[in-house]
Amino acid sequence: DPYSFTDQEAEIMERLSKAFMGCEKLQRHMKFLLAKGSLYKVYNNNLLYHGCVPLNEDGTLKSVEIYGKKYRGRA
Repeated sequence: DPYSFTDQEAEIMERLSKAFMGCEKLQRHMKFLLAKGSLYKVYNNNLLYHGCVPLNEDGTLKSVEIYGKKYRGRA
């Protein structure tokens, strides 16, 4: 299965996940980004957007689920 991790990759992902979840400073940063951040912004009549904006096939903004809540657009 090309979508499955090898044992070594799974171990690395587990260690990264534990490090991420256990880092209070990083958790504060992520909570700030979720509360104040956005995928795009209009500034001086220019559309500025993050390089990883999830889109549907037709180019519309895709709905994504984060912590059990769905977001799309200016959410």
